[in-house]
Amino acid sequence: MNNLLLKQIEVGPMENFIYFIGDKNTKDVVIVDPAWDVSFLLDEIKKEKLNIKGILVTHGHFDHTNGVE
Repeated sequence: MNNLLLKQIEVGPMENFIYFIGDKNTKDVVIVDPAWDVSFLLDEIKKEKLNIKGILVTHGHFDHTNGVE
């Protein structure tokens, strides 16, 4: 459990939470419910030197999926 990387970010007009979940050692992460400000999320990924390995969408509401093409 010591390798767990978990970052919570609040974004958008509906105050949604986006999560980066992954491994601290490899910096491999998945993004949970990418929405609203995709460029901001990608800047955070770059700043933290993380590797996006996947996206998890918890449900189909637009405020959880509007960042997914």
